[in-house]
Amino acid sequence: MHLIISWADKTPSSKRQEFLDELALPEERKEVISSAETLLDEIEAFAKRVENGDYCDGWGWDEEIREERDWGDEGWADEMDELFLQARSLLLQGEYRLAEDAYTKLFDILEMGQEPGHLPGNPDYSTMLKVDLMEQVALFLRCIYMNAAPLERPACVYEAMNNYGYLTHELKLQSIINASDSVLPDLDGFLAEWIDFLTRQGGVHVSVWLREAVWLKGGIPAISAFARQSADQYPRAYMDWIEGLEKEADTEAVIAEATIKQRDLQWRWLKCWLAGNGNRKERALLKNTGANIPGTPHSGASLQHPCRHPIFTIQCQRSES
Repeated sequence: MHLIISWADKTPSSKRQEFLDELALPEERKEVISSAETLLDEIEAFAKRVENGDYCDGWGWDEEIREERDWGDEGWADEMDELFLQARSLLLQGEYRLAEDAYTKLFDILEMGQEPGHLPGNPDYSTMLKVDLMEQVALFLRCIYMNAAPLERPACVYEAMNNYGYLTHELKLQSIINASDSVLPDLDGFLAEWIDFLTRQGGVHVSVWLREAVWLKGGIPAISAFARQSADQYPRAYMDWIEGLEKEADTEAVIAEATIKQRDLQWRWLKCWLAGNGNRKERALLKNTGANIPGTPHSGASLQHPCRHPIFTIQCQRSES
């Protein structure tokens, strides 16, 4: 026993689950698989009840949420809570493939509930379930990550994030990282592949995920370089950079960069305004100077000045004092 404790003390915290798995007896491993198969059978039976409409007994107006919904036995949510927790238990035991199967089936049931006649109660499932739905999605994506071959991980994670992102809000890679205490293997290598993969995609969430990946990979220096190189394609990267400097309490650097960017934004705003509202002579002048005029807004449109970040106000106040 003392020898085992000594081994455990020398094992890094990130490797302790693997250490415990190695100590597990073959019978215990069979017990886990048997329990997992039972869980999958329970989920299948639950899905069948939902599909058959066993929980619903009508459709009508709900004064509280101000919309129509299914009425009936809302106990399905308690059943699903328990099934989600069991799926999570499988993941924490290292049974990533079985856990992925369980989560996939559970999310399929929630998708079934998008149609009338299946899941009574508030259509917003986060109000029906006691478990944190965002955490469950993140745990599922963690299974995807662990089960995919390293070269296939970016495509697999990207597809899953797109397919299941509707279940939660602001789904990011950081959510997957934080979903468990154990460290994601080869995270640094994955980030490099992830960034390369995202730069070749055109999905609606690509900007958010790409900027996050750049930040996770290299912090302020990386997002600084990215913002300078990709300002036109990913303008929000500049604000990520400024916010990062603010978190580091590097006020002087923030003001210096904000001053430079403010001048650039003011020039871009002027070009954009002239493109939509200026006369022919003014637009010709911009063209002759080699300026790359942004997409022309509708004539007479009210344009919002871009320099509205609080740091610009600080800079202006300092300039005036």
